[in-house]
Amino acid sequence: MKTVHIPNKKRTATKSIIALFMAPLLLSACSDDQLQVEKQIERPVKLYTVTDSHGQYSRTFPARVAAAKTTNLAFRINGELKKLAILSGQKVKKNSVIARLDDKDIKQDLKNATSAYDLAKANYDRNLPLFEQGVIPKSVIDNAQRQLQLTEANLDKAKNYLSYSVLRAPFAGVIARVDVENFQTVGANQTIAILQGENVLEVTIQVPESIIMSVRNDGSNRTYHPNVIFPSLKEQTFKATYKEHSTTPNPGSQTYDVTFTMQAPKNLTILPGMTASVVVDLAQISRVNHDNVMIVPSAAVTQLDGETNSYVWKYSAETQTISKQKVELGKIQDSGIEIQSGLAPQDQIVAAGLNLLKEGMKVKPLQNKEPGL
Repeated sequence: MKTVHIPNKKRTATKSIIALFMAPLLLSACSDDQLQVEKQIERPVKLYTVTDSHGQYSRTFPARVAAAKTTNLAFRINGELKKLAILSGQKVKKNSVIARLDDKDIKQDLKNATSAYDLAKANYDRNLPLFEQGVIPKSVIDNAQRQLQLTEANLDKAKNYLSYSVLRAPFAGVIARVDVENFQTVGANQTIAILQGENVLEVTIQVPESIIMSVRNDGSNRTYHPNVIFPSLKEQTFKATYKEHSTTPNPGSQTYDVTFTMQAPKNLTILPGMTASVVVDLAQISRVNHDNVMIVPSAAVTQLDGETNSYVWKYSAETQTISKQKVELGKIQDSGIEIQSGLAPQDQIVAAGLNLLKEGMKVKPLQNKEPGL
């Protein structure tokens, strides 16, 4: 007898219900996977914001700071330190006492020189009328005069030595370093301390020869004041004035030192040896005529296969996609390529990795750090 299997309707209905509930979950999972894939294919790109000619030729140079006034403080005579009145980092006023030598022997020498001068002066004053009356010969008055001149010179020397025993600040500033200790015997011209002016700073940068060669030498560049920026106060700039530049290159780098001066910021403690940045607009100092054009990095310009036209990849912030933009090129500059047409200020273009890009591709901008020009 043939067995007949009758379908279990209850089991079939249960499977249908499960399938009905699983379908949205599967669709949701597929949708999430698709979004994840789409998110993963967003290519990160480095963008460059196009600007007009104002600031296009600006270059930022690292700089070192020094005091415009610096002097080694030293006595002009030998002696033993009796008083050292300063510490490193201390501010001093002009003519304030830096140090004193033991002046006991100097004062005794001054006393002896004064006595000798007084005696010679009295002898000369006594003999002069006698000579005029013809009582004594000329040789006597000549000897008296020579003795007076000798003792007067010794007296002046003793007075100078006494003044040399006190070391004073030639100008107001900050004691950068103290090289001796109190009660130490020091020699003439031995550095006691280093004094640096606090009101005026020197800022020195190293400039490549390609820029030095293009600088105008008619003196008109001296009216231009570049900006100085300090790391602790990046939002504020300070004007500097050109002072001088070296005429021999630094060994190994073929760069030349260019020095500017500036007033020390009152709201910052800037010490010699600290670092800064100097922003120079080369258009202000160069003999090259910089037209009103835009400049973009060389790596941002490409030529597509089989074409002779030049393109950049333009970014749309609204759609977060890129599209190729035909451009007309101008001259090649140190800072990039001139763009004569095809772009406008504030346009954003991809600055690197152009061979990996496609029309309409969705991209993710990296932190926008435009290259220094």
